Amino acid sequence: MSAMIAMCVVLVFPHTAAHAISWQDGNGVSCKVSCASKGGAIDSGIYKGDPDKPLYVCAANAGGKGKRPGYNLAAAAGANKCVVGYDFREVAVGTFDCLCKN
Repeated sequence: MSAMIAMCVVLVFPHTAAHAISWQDGNGVSCKVSCASKGGAIDSGIYKGDPDKPLYVCAANAGGKGKRPGYNLAAAAGANKCVVGYDFREVAVGTFDCLCKN
């Protein structure tokens, strides 16, 4: 059973083992810029089907309730914000971390 679970993890996340990832301070810039020296930012898809607008993975502390995952996108709240779900709405937060490749 554990071998089957391990195989499923490898099939679902084939690139995870090959690439290390880490959180990097956004430093008030886009995740693309913040992660450039680390090997690039991790994205979770694209905005409205436009390959030039990746949704970069970020994390921010909205409302002082702890960090939660979100997205960093120049087309939304600005490239220097992480948009996270908080209090049943999306909130753009200026202090955030970016998920980067190593």
